Amino acid sequence: MINLISIADFLRQFGDFENNDLIYIASKIEEFDLKAETCHLQSPVPACRINYLVGGIIGTFCIDTDGNECLRHFIPEKHFFTDPDGFLPGRYATYTFRALTDCQVLSMSATNVLALIAEIPNLEKFYRNIREQSLLDLLKSYEFVRTGTAAEQYQRLLICHPEIIRSVWYKHTADFLGITPQSLSRIRHFRQ
Repeated sequence: MINLISIADFLRQFGDFENNDLIYIASKIEEFDLKAETCHLQSPVPACRINYLVGGIIGTFCIDTDGNECLRHFIPEKHFFTDPDGFLPGRYATYTFRALTDCQVLSMSATNVLALIAEIPNLEKFYRNIREQSLLDLLKSYEFVRTGTAAEQYQRLLICHPEIIRSVWYKHTADFLGITPQSLSRIRHFRQ
């Protein structure tokens, strides 16, 4: 069951909302669970939802030039996610979102988001903030994996997101770092 008090507290940081508005917004939010290794959104389809990861870890996958599926980003809990291309009208998702652990997700359709913004002007600041934060998270993730050696990247991942190291399959961590599971095993061995 969606916790209206939590949603209200969360939304109030972006503006003043009437209680009736908060109840109306909450009525448009869908809540669901994803089992580990279940896809939430697969490319190439329109990504017509904005999602909030309440609990768990989601992986963002794409297809590389050789046709192989590659893990590009981890989405930790308490983060919004949507495909940046697929949410635009007439565009299709370039990423597949897969639960790497059991997850709890809140989701709203793009149609409902845009209709709510038209009806509740304060919601536009919230929506803009979500889009900006999602883009910043994506850029940070790119920077995270594009700087330093695989060993340095693993060390940063261990410091910044130990829950990912503890919770996801070994092969996903190696894929994220762009190395083989055997190379990751060597890095972990030399770290000890």
